[in-house]
Amino acid sequence: MLAKISINGRSLTALTFWVLVCSVLWGSAFPGIKYVYSHYSNLTLSFVLAFAGIRFIFAGFLLCLVYAKSFRAILVRHEDQPWGRLTALILFQTVFQYLFFYKAMALSSGVLGSILIGFGSIWWLILSPIFFKTSWPDKFNWIAIGASLIGVGIAVFAPEIGEGKPVLGAILFLSASLSGALAAITIRSFASGFPIPLATGISLFVGGLILSFFGASEFLPFLTTAKLSVIFMTLWLGVVSAAAFSIWNTLIAHYSVELLAQFRFLIPISGVLQSIIFIPDETLNFRICLGGLVVVSSIWYTSRNVQKSRDKKIK
Repeated sequence: MLAKISINGRSLTALTFWVLVCSVLWGSAFPGIKYVYSHYSNLTLSFVLAFAGIRFIFAGFLLCLVYAKSFRAILVRHEDQPWGRLTALILFQTVFQYLFFYKAMALSSGVLGSILIGFGSIWWLILSPIFFKTSWPDKFNWIAIGASLIGVGIAVFAPEIGEGKPVLGAILFLSASLSGALAAITIRSFASGFPIPLATGISLFVGGLILSFFGASEFLPFLTTAKLSVIFMTLWLGVVSAAAFSIWNTLIAHYSVELLAQFRFLIPISGVLQSIIFIPDETLNFRICLGGLVVVSSIWYTSRNVQKSRDKKIK
């Protein structure tokens, strides 16, 4: 039922609360995914896609079920059917974003992913002037963006960042965050009469089907051999997606991208904390802390400065 919660008003208190909810939900996804991966030794691309597909099919089904009446009404109103935008949302929000994200999680650590997924705020600030004709970041913001890239490098090459291939994992995490930023831009193009949670549900469900299709060879083996705890965790991750995406995409429709980017730094903080607490063998060291602090501080400074500039122009 979280998907049906409406976000009334535009106060910063309400915004902070809902961002915190999304942060806690998405932060729990990092240890959840790692928990499922810990039960399997051969994390092939087909397995990763099958696992992701099952999660998003369930998440999309939940939202489409809640908004079934709205869906039937929209099918009748041909002029309100944004099929092109829905296709873009399916590809950017679900297919591409989680193709990159799930493979990156198989190659590197949850801590690294939590830090780098926050880079989506930087992508927003770079893409917003292109799509919405907002002001470009000034020279100080570009310096902060450059500093965030340095922070990424510090975090990626930190000792004990995790087993696997952290450099390739970092590239994939950054690609996932870029795809997520493009999904956010797509959400803002939807007409006001189209329920954002319904668009989110369609995106997750159809995107999950596409991911499952490409991971078809592992789809049935995963379902038939998974332990009960793995099935439960997969379903929980579906609930996380349904709730967090429906709330977050509704925020995108009501608040400016610049303002949301300022609050989005809470997501990597939540992800890092939950990864350290719940994922065995994942710890913080000085370089990981330093890199993460540089990235998060740069995101906060850049988005805050852009929002201030925007507010001055409005006055």
